[in-house]
Amino acid sequence: MIERVTLDQAIQRALRASPQVAQAVGAVDKAFASADRFGAAVPGGTQTYSAGLSGGLDLFTGGRRIADLRRAGGRC
Repeated sequence: MIERVTLDQAIQRALRASPQVAQAVGAVDKAFASADRFGAAVPGGTQTYSAGLSGGLDLFTGGRRIADLRRAGGRC
């Protein structure tokens, strides 16, 4: 059975499971903070924000996921 999760739950799980995701979120936060400081320093200036986040999922792993799950003591 497939477990349903909210978007917030999915994001939290991704952050816990992937250091790369946490690093990307940190980079986006840093970019926003930098843009805010720049915009405050330029009177009447326009602010443009740009951010990106990407992810990947192996659709076919040749049974590796099931083998990893069994090795970890999970049920398949």
